[in-house]
Amino acid sequence: MEDAVRADGRDVLAEKPFSDALQRLSRPTPLLTATDGMFGAPPPLIPPDVVQTWQERVPALRPQAVPDMNHYTIMFERAGAAAVSQAIRSAAL
Repeated sequence: MEDAVRADGRDVLAEKPFSDALQRLSRPTPLLTATDGMFGAPPPLIPPDVVQTWQERVPALRPQAVPDMNHYTIMFERAGAAAVSQAIRSAAL
């Protein structure tokens, strides 16, 4: 299942209109990623090389890996939600 999610994620990130929207970013924009995969173990769902590729294509992206989080906990656990909240507040300044 995780392989299917990864393949789908690559397709979503590479396909229009999502890739077009990313490339239109002009202000610093946080890109938070979890360090763990879907079920709490490496590798992460969005591999570092994919993050690096998008950062090179879209200079406005500000990648930030959130440690000890996975695809779900980055939004629902206290530490993950705090990282997301902080990134949003920082980007709004």
